Amino acid sequence: MTVYSQPVIDIAGAGDHSRFWFYREDNLSPSEDESVIITGGWVGVLPVAGVLTTPSLKPGPAKVSWGGKEYDLVIRDHPDNDPIPLWPDIQNYIAPPAPVVNAAQTAATRAESAASDAADALALIGSGTLVLTEDPPGSGLFSWVNILDGQLARASSVYRSAARAAGTSRLKLLTIGDSTNDGYGKPGGPDAWAKTWPLKLAELLRANLGVSAGGRGWVGPSTPLAPGSYVWSPSTLAPAGFALDDLTTQIGIPGSLWLQRGHASNVDEVTWTLSAGVTAVDVITTGYGGNLVITPATGSPVTIDSTGDRKITRVTNPGATINVHGAAGVGIAVLGIIEHIGDATAGVTQWNLSRGAMAAHEYAAWLADGAKSLKPIIGTYAPHVALVCLGANDYATGRTPSQLGTALTAIHTHIKAVSPATEVVVLIRPLADDPAQATTWTTYVGTIVSTAATLGARVLDVRSTLTGPGLYIADGVHLTEAGNAALAGLVRDYMKVGV
Repeated sequence: MTVYSQPVIDIAGAGDHSRFWFYREDNLSPSEDESVIITGGWVGVLPVAGVLTTPSLKPGPAKVSWGGKEYDLVIRDHPDNDPIPLWPDIQNYIAPPAPVVNAAQTAATRAESAASDAADALALIGSGTLVLTEDPPGSGLFSWVNILDGQLARASSVYRSAARAAGTSRLKLLTIGDSTNDGYGKPGGPDAWAKTWPLKLAELLRANLGVSAGGRGWVGPSTPLAPGSYVWSPSTLAPAGFALDDLTTQIGIPGSLWLQRGHASNVDEVTWTLSAGVTAVDVITTGYGGNLVITPATGSPVTIDSTGDRKITRVTNPGATINVHGAAGVGIAVLGIIEHIGDATAGVTQWNLSRGAMAAHEYAAWLADGAKSLKPIIGTYAPHVALVCLGANDYATGRTPSQLGTALTAIHTHIKAVSPATEVVVLIRPLADDPAQATTWTTYVGTIVSTAATLGARVLDVRSTLTGPGLYIADGVHLTEAGNAALAGLVRDYMKVGV
């Protein structure tokens, strides 16, 4: 075992508040047919007083990431009572620069690439696609802007670069919010999780970026609220009619369940029907001992030790379904699955962790609670964009605009703490004023906008555009399938990337 300890000032690109994530690849345990991979997940470490000190790490191939960068390294077998610096081991694993004899060839290649880029740029200028724009207006500062880009791509070079690289690496989207996002509404709501607007957005961005089809991303074992509130259902629970032991508010992951085979009132097992063409499924569980059994439609059942928080078990080519249950008498927290269709390493992925009836202060409390899983899950995922749609329930329950601003600030702070490079976008939806409230929705919107400006977050206001017949169910608040598709299109236009 090995312990790394080093002042962060000596680690390239790191700061006192950088969170380091270690992924121990040697812990990957393939099954006999290599169809299943098991890992204990990422280990997160924060520097203390400017010094990074890891727990004991098992020697072998690994990855480490911070600040949006990821490196390979080989953890040496070194006594853990004698900590060693991290950066030299990373440098040892970075490929050496090309020999001097290749310098001319490298320079020529770069010159050719630069000439090609310049020619492309001139062509875009000539076509009117690239225009010189003063930004911000009145500043006297000008830059070239691709008029085919949406507002986010124009405002954030980090996002634009990540989106353009989606063919070779993943563009990762996260959505948190209330029933605007989770397909709530029976009758009248969407009839599939894939038809909620966050997942439709992922489809639209794949088309915009020219990448292959992807999976549904995060899929919970149950609906975020009571199943009777939704047309869609994510899974089949057995035995039929048994009570759901909902863990959502206990662990901060919408739709999570406690499974315990043979218990008098709990669900025994959960079975997801998967999308056509699924290439891999990650099953996320938390267990406290005893065996977990995962049974894909294709291949043999896999039995593993359930012990561990947010344990990730990957099953490749699972077929049409995947079933999860514990051994007799064993209780397991099932957080959800991540469904991949060729997008495990490249493409566009979406984790929709939204739940109806949620107010901003409730999400803030989930993120602040060290016993809950939402914040670590976000840190593990490290999304490029976090879309946050909250405030409607704060307004409906009479919380003040100031309280809403405080809660949004906390949400932004917690996301940035575990994923500093994430672009946080606050989505503002249409909402009728409530005569029973002391103020108007417009006043709340003003607080959302000013809070976002202070935080450096982005704002997408769709109040004037998410209107028209057929977009809302009978209550006039929750979205139909057409409404979800319309909102996905508006967000796509905001996030699209041109040539």
